[in-house]
Amino acid sequence: MSSTPGDNPPPSPLQDNSRFGADASTGPDELDAGPVIRAERFPRWFLLTAGILALVLAVAGAGIAAWRINASKPQVVITASGPRTPWEMVPPLSVDEYSRDASAADTPSANPTTKKQTIAATYARSGQNTVVLLMSRPEKDAKKFMVDLGMNSVIATEDGFCGTSVDTNRDSCALIRDNTAIMVVDLVGLSRADLMTLAHKFADSLAA
Repeated sequence: MSSTPGDNPPPSPLQDNSRFGADASTGPDELDAGPVIRAERFPRWFLLTAGILALVLAVAGAGIAAWRINASKPQVVITASGPRTPWEMVPPLSVDEYSRDASAADTPSANPTTKKQTIAATYARSGQNTVVLLMSRPEKDAKKFMVDLGMNSVIATEDGFCGTSVDTNRDSCALIRDNTAIMVVDLVGLSRADLMTLAHKFADSLAA
């Protein structure tokens, strides 16, 4: 039997979901749920700021860790090495068995032209004058120093030079220690090896 529009009963209030703005298939449980909030993307400036902040914190953390490691290590102080301050140019009273007169003048003389200071002292051994110590400052070249003093046949010996005086025909040996020429002149016939050894002993005593 066919039906007419008047034959269809009106929908029940519980079945008429159109009033809730939902499809007919939407159940009561879904209608009771709260509205769904869709997550929105973070702004680009927020992401950029967060990235920079994370990088800064990472660098700061690495710096603090490095500082703690370095602080736990023993500190090594490095100082610049400059030219050594020259020792006082005063002949020692004695070196080994050689000694000088304590009352003799021990003040260097200065040359107003060359600005060099020089001093000499005679040393005796067993009561006999044996060698003369001659010092000059500033000097850089022991060979030139000896040649300027009139030494002949100046040759290299160990770390210094030895030669023979043109005037007295006596041997002498010299070396440079801390921009100071130290020369020992023979008076009794010592060998050049003995003169060079004595020059080193004088240098060590002076610069000690």
